[in-house]
Amino acid sequence: MRPELKDKLSGTLVPIVTPMHDDFSLKLELIPDLVDYLIEGGVRVVIPCGSTGEFSSLTDDERKRVIEHTVQAVNGRIAVIAGVSDTKLTTVIELSNYAEKVGADGVMITAPYYFLITEDEIFKYFTAIDDAINIPIMFYNNPATTKLNASYDLIQRLSGLKNFGALKENNSQPVRYYEELDLFGDQFPVIPAGEPPAIFNILSGAPGFMSVAANFNPMLITSMLEAAREQRIQDAFELFEILRAYRALFEARNRQGYPMYVVYAKASLNLIGFDVGRPRPPLQSPSPQELTLLRGVLKDVMGLDVVS
Repeated sequence: MRPELKDKLSGTLVPIVTPMHDDFSLKLELIPDLVDYLIEGGVRVVIPCGSTGEFSSLTDDERKRVIEHTVQAVNGRIAVIAGVSDTKLTTVIELSNYAEKVGADGVMITAPYYFLITEDEIFKYFTAIDDAINIPIMFYNNPATTKLNASYDLIQRLSGLKNFGALKENNSQPVRYYEELDLFGDQFPVIPAGEPPAIFNILSGAPGFMSVAANFNPMLITSMLEAAREQRIQDAFELFEILRAYRALFEARNRQGYPMYVVYAKASLNLIGFDVGRPRPPLQSPSPQELTLLRGVLKDVMGLDVVS
């Protein structure tokens, strides 16, 4: 097990969007401005090329360029965990070694998706990765996209790999996270993701929280974490209600499996003045009516400055 991530994975963690031009080419020149904005908002960790970063629509070369530019923009100020998930073992290994080469602090890897596979097959897959790389791994349990909800036994087995460093848990059941924190929290960081149960996971004692909404409102998540830590429970719930007002714009479709969090994160950044562009097809931007509602939440509920 790699202990390096224990001190690095705390506070607000953000899977950052990938900025693009109108023709969907990478807009790498915007990454430094985005990183500075996040750091000013209290963010402690950024994750390029996760689901929010549209990794599934990027080429391997594009993923390398995004990871490298993010590491350069951060310049050691906070941690960078590079998303390297893929259906191909060789690609995961190649991207992991590249992330180490350019200075990332770790890599985030889901179970391979598309085919439904057994936990023994998953363990052997991660063992092969572990044997071929030398950078800390954050195992990402994401049942919505991988068809797998990792058992506690599998997580314990994975934690025995030499490069295992942390667990990211994206599950709608707060009890699941609480049990994981109880079982593994003393061994390695257990980081919750998924915003609907955010406040409950944070109050369970989470060392940090990974939030997509922090892309455009990092202070909201940072303040919610601080309020919970300081036992200002009412304040924490009031901030959570602001987050819920935003999520209510698309939560019904999100629960059906549509990645609305990606679409709305980019739209929100565009509305507050960061021209990150549209999501790559097949994803589509919100409709004019949806953008009007989003603008109202950003301005009137969150108090953000919205461009005209």
